[in-house]
Amino acid sequence: MITMIQMKVGPWVIETDVNLTKNFYNNYHVITKDCSCDYCANYILACANFPPEIKNFFDSLGIDPCKEGEISHYIENKDGTHLYSAFYHMIGRVITKPQVWSCQIMKFRYSVLLDTK
Repeated sequence: MITMIQMKVGPWVIETDVNLTKNFYNNYHVITKDCSCDYCANYILACANFPPEIKNFFDSLGIDPCKEGEISHYIENKDGTHLYSAFYHMIGRVITKPQVWSCQIMKFRYSVLLDTK
């Protein structure tokens, strides 16, 4: 069953098939299956502590945040927290996008890098 939804994420409007995306993640593996570095393992542990608004955002797209496509670790902050970026796969398309592409941090407690504000 196709369940396409449209949503506005910052300056982007995307359309995604939530069920097909969920099916992809049901059959995909966590990154620690391919990578044994401490940064990837730490990110997977951090996913369990994402605030509800982050978990709801991923769920609304059918994405399992523990099964990202790629993780990048940038720095450990003075308070012991870490700055990561991760990208995720989804089945859908971009409806509208900004004319000039820029990557900006979403304003959540956790720095989730998306092509949005």
